[in-house]
Amino acid sequence: MAAPSKSVDLREAKRRVVAQAIWVAALELFGEQGYHRTTIEQIAEAAGVSRRTFFRYFSSKEGIIAFAMDGYGTLIVQSIQESGRQGRPIDIVRAAVIRVAEFVVAQPTARRAMQITDEVPAVKAAQLSHLHGIESRVAAEFRRALGLRDPHHPHATALAATTVMLIDATLRTWYRDATVPLERTIDALMEGLRLLGEPRQTAARRQTRGLRMHNAQ
Repeated sequence: MAAPSKSVDLREAKRRVVAQAIWVAALELFGEQGYHRTTIEQIAEAAGVSRRTFFRYFSSKEGIIAFAMDGYGTLIVQSIQESGRQGRPIDIVRAAVIRVAEFVVAQPTARRAMQITDEVPAVKAAQLSHLHGIESRVAAEFRRALGLRDPHHPHATALAATTVMLIDATLRTWYRDATVPLERTIDALMEGLRLLGEPRQTAARRQTRGLRMHNAQ
């Protein structure tokens, strides 16, 4: 099989640059004049592209907000590739959640994008439509990391869904209160998952200890 040509790599890099420019221009306009009052023509002009070029990259305004989710999927896959042979599945999940959460909160547009998602049902629906594809990519990477041959192995499916859910819960917590350290949030969420496999009394004692530690911090 021939190696991919440099021209293919350059085209892909150009596509990422143009898509990013449209994304940034759109978020700036959404913040200035509101999501519903912003037109595709305005976004294209602000990004320095034609309306026709806009539609080569995005089918709608909703698709712009969902654009970042593809990047999250890539970050999760990269994290699994880097840590998949070195730890327990729960540790691999935690590493992936931390990596994506830290990346997202470092973006100056993150809070604005999450606000738009909360306020516009169509945007939320567009994001949800992307989740299945992301979970499928992540599940495939978990299968490779864990040496699972079944293309629909439930363990990989569960790990992928859990990873995506924890990322969403972590970012929602950050959105409500950015003063809470990300790792504390992630550890608290993962502690909740561990309680699922424990007897009720043991889980209650562990939860009480966790609350005491949280309040003492």
